[in-house]
Formats: sequence, structure tokens, C-alpha cells
Amino acid sequence: MRYAIFLWLALLLVLTGCEVLGFVGQTQAQALAFQKCNEFRLKQIQDPQVLTTEWLTVAQVEARGLSLAGHAPNELVWLVTLRGQWQLEGGPPPPEQGPAPPAPILHRCMAVVGARTGESLSVRAEP
Repeated sequence: MRYAIFLWLALLLVLTGCEVLGFVGQTQAQALAFQKCNEFRLKQIQDPQVLTTEWLTVAQVEARGLSLAGHAPNELVWLVTLRGQWQLEGGPPPPEQGPAPPAPILHRCMAVVGARTGESLSVRAEP
């Protein structure tokens, strides 16, 4: 019973505000993801919503296809996935004749935030 209470309290600290333990909390990681997804040459078209917020290791994030070169495999990070609509600013170059094609619309943005530092480690947007 004590073990279950301890696990519940630990999870509560991680998800709601573990800043007191030297880690960035879930809410702060989400706020940083919103900020970074809008700075990443992306023009927000539709307000994003949080799909998932996961506390993982660098190795787990890299296993999902995101590159975090230069970081220890056991370093803890937040992987925040947002759903919305963004348009890539700058888009593809125009063809020699005719108007430039529209920049692609992207529907998902993933931001990796350092769990200890709050530093943005990676941002990726996908259709």
C-alpha cells in the first residue's frame, strides 16, 4: 500500500509541477512546445491542441525517429506533440514560369524539451 501511494505521489509531481525537484513540469513543457512550434519557420493557421506529453529518455525519442545528437541516451526529456495547422514560411522556390506553389500545410508539430533545463532540443513538423 505504501509503495502504491509513493508511486502515485511521484507521478503527480512529475506531471503537475516537478519544478521543485529541479525538473521542468508538464505544463511548462507544453508552453515551451507551443512557443517553439510557432518559431520554427511555421505560420500558425489554426490554434494547436496538445495531443500527447510524454516524459522519455533521449534513446526512446531517437527510437521514434527524432535525432538528438550530442545528448546522453539516458537524459530525460519531454516529447510534446501538438495538433493544429501551420504553413511553412518561405515554402518551395517558384518554378521558372508561373506562380509559386503554395507552401505545404502541416498538421502535427513535435517538440523535445530538456526535462532539467527547459531547453528546446528538437522541433519537427509533419503533414
